[in-house]
Amino acid sequence: LDAKTKSFVKAGARLRSESSDIVGGDRRFTYAGPDGVAGINPATRINDADLTVFKLPGMQTRSGQPTPFVNVASITADVKENPNRWIEDLYYRRQQDFTQTSGVKEQVNSGYVMGGGTWNRRLRMVGGVRVENTRLHGKAFVPAVPLATAAQIPDPTQRAERDYNNPRRTEGAYTNWFPSGLVTYSFSRHLITRFNWTNSIGRPTFGILVPLETVSTTASTVTLANPSIRPQTGRSLEASVEYYFEPVGVLTASVFQKDIKNYIVRTSSGFVGSGPDNGFGGNYAGYTIIRDQNTGTATVRGLELNYQQSLGFLPGIFRGLSLMANYTRLLPEGDFGSIGPRTTNLIPLFVPMSGNAGITFKWRKLLTRLLWNYTGTYLNVYSANAALLAYIDERRTVNASVSYALTPRTRAYCDVANVFDE
Repeated sequence: LDAKTKSFVKAGARLRSESSDIVGGDRRFTYAGPDGVAGINPATRINDADLTVFKLPGMQTRSGQPTPFVNVASITADVKENPNRWIEDLYYRRQQDFTQTSGVKEQVNSGYVMGGGTWNRRLRMVGGVRVENTRLHGKAFVPAVPLATAAQIPDPTQRAERDYNNPRRTEGAYTNWFPSGLVTYSFSRHLITRFNWTNSIGRPTFGILVPLETVSTTASTVTLANPSIRPQTGRSLEASVEYYFEPVGVLTASVFQKDIKNYIVRTSSGFVGSGPDNGFGGNYAGYTIIRDQNTGTATVRGLELNYQQSLGFLPGIFRGLSLMANYTRLLPEGDFGSIGPRTTNLIPLFVPMSGNAGITFKWRKLLTRLLWNYTGTYLNVYSANAALLAYIDERRTVNASVSYALTPRTRAYCDVANVFDE
C-alpha cells in the first residue's frame, strides 16, 4: 500500500480435505496337524497338532531363558501349501471385515486477512485473523445387542453378518477464530525485541472420531467414540530478546505462556440407563460410559535460552569451529481433566527441563560434529495412587558424526548415535 512505510494488506483462502479409511480382513486359524483334526484324534488317540515344528531355534531372553517365538513366514507358507492342516475361524473372519473397517473425513475451509507495516524505522507490526470451519464425517460398524448364539444361527458367516453388519455414520462441525499479532522493535543492528500473541488449535485424532463401541463385561464399561468433541485451543504469549554479533552468532532469551482450553481427556461420562430404549437394546444397564471429552484446562509457562556462534575470528584451523547451546524450562499446571490441580511433576509427558550443546569443526574437506542432549526426569503415566506413578529417568546422550568430501559431489560419512550407550 505504501512503499515508504512498507504497509501491506493480505488475504487468502484455503480448502483442505483429509480422509483415512481402514479396511479389515484379518484371519485366524487353528493348527490341526497332518491328520486335520484339532486336538486328539478319536480314531488314533494321537494329537499331532504340534506348533513347535514352526519354532525359531535359539531365541532367548537376556536372562538366558528360552523364548517360544515362531517363524511367521513358515506358518504363512504352510497355511497356503497345506490348507487341510489348518481350521479357519469363519466367524472371526467375517467379524473382522466389519470391526476392522472404519473411516473418517475432515474438511477444513479457512480464510484469513492480515496487515502491517514499518511505520517507524525501528518498529514493525503485523496483525490479522484466520477463521476455520471444520466438518467431520465418521463411519464404522457396531455390534448388535445382544449377539446371536450358534444355536440361533448355526452358520458362522451368517451369524457374523447379523452381529456386526450394522453401519453407523456420524457428523460434526465447528468454527474457530484465530487472531494474532507480532511487534518487533530494533534498538540497533544487533539488538532486537519481539512480542508475539497467537492462537492455535489441537484437533482430536481420527481414532476419537470413529463411531465405535467397545464393551467390557469384566469392568462393566462401554467405551464410545465422541464425534462431537471439540478441538483443544491454545493462546500463546511470548516475549524475546535477540542479540546478534559478528561474524555469525546470536544469543536469545525468551519467556512464554500458553493457556490451553478444552483439554481432551478420556474419562467417565455417566452410566447406561435401564429400559429397552437405553440405546443398547436394554442391555448394559448400570455400565459406566467411557469417552474422550473436553474437560480440562492447563497453563504452560516456560523459559528458553539459545546461543549459536561461528568462531571465524580465531586464527588458523580454529576458524572452522562453531558452538551452540540451548536450554528449555517448562512449568505446566492445571486440572487436565482431573479432580484438583496438578503441577509439573504430576503432569504426564511434559518434560520440565531439557537442553542441548554442540561443537562443529570444519577444515577443508573435513566436517565433524559432537552433540550432547539432556532430557530431565518426567512423568510417563499418571495415577491417583502415588505408588503407581511411573517416571522416565533423566537421560544424557552424545551423538558424533564425521564426514569427508571426496569430490564436490561425493561425501563419505560416519554417524554414531548414543555414543556411550545411555
